[in-house]
Amino acid sequence: MMKLLHTLRNQLRIALAPSVVVCALAFVLFQFLGVAGPLLGEYADSGVSYLLPLSMESGTVFASFLVLPTLPFAFSLVRDLDTHAALYWTVRSGSWQYTLSKGIAAGVSGASVIGLGMLLWIGVLRIFTPWSGSALNSDPYTALFMQGEVFLPVLLYVLHFALTGAWVGVCGMFFSLLANMKLAAFAGPLVLNLILSRLLTRMRAYLDPKSVFFPGNWDFYVANGVSAGRALGEKTVFVVLFSAAMIAVMIPLVKRRVSNG
Repeated sequence: MMKLLHTLRNQLRIALAPSVVVCALAFVLFQFLGVAGPLLGEYADSGVSYLLPLSMESGTVFASFLVLPTLPFAFSLVRDLDTHAALYWTVRSGSWQYTLSKGIAAGVSGASVIGLGMLLWIGVLRIFTPWSGSALNSDPYTALFMQGEVFLPVLLYVLHFALTGAWVGVCGMFFSLLANMKLAAFAGPLVLNLILSRLLTRMRAYLDPKSVFFPGNWDFYVANGVSAGRALGEKTVFVVLFSAAMIAVMIPLVKRRVSNG
């Protein structure tokens, strides 16, 4: 356990590099580009409660949520394997401890990009518009805005979408290991999202719209018709299980790669 904690601390130190802040600023830029017209035009007085969900419907969300969380750290496992740094870490701390630490650090890095980016983006929206005016949809976090709450819906929005960043970060590392290619870390989550979105869309007649698996609820949106606690809880369980499954596959793959030199 001490080896795991020591390795995790070192990996987190690498994962939470200044590049996380740069990616968070890029997140704000992409989200701004997605709603620049409404934000500066006729919807300027609609409120954060309207423009924040609206920014999730722009095409820029694919870059914001599926690419940016992978940039600071997701490719680092393949880089370590290519430079034989992974051999040093596995000898020092153990193969599974090293891989688990890498996976957790990738998740934390991805979550930090989106979490910090969301906070900055909400701050930018607040400069131009009041907290609440009208609502774009009836998701449970927006409902809190409309009830006059501020801190709680902001916290829930940040946590909810930081979880998206977490699984994207782990997913990027997973695909880069499978393909043995750094580029796969950035492209893998985007390809997976497009494939699963098509499959889930075809199955939407059999899926509960309140389910985390309903198209969109697991990446860019929040399920309508549920409580805020249920929405965040189900998203947390989904992300933890999904990330754990990918890391479980990564552990023997890394062990084999290190053993084969």
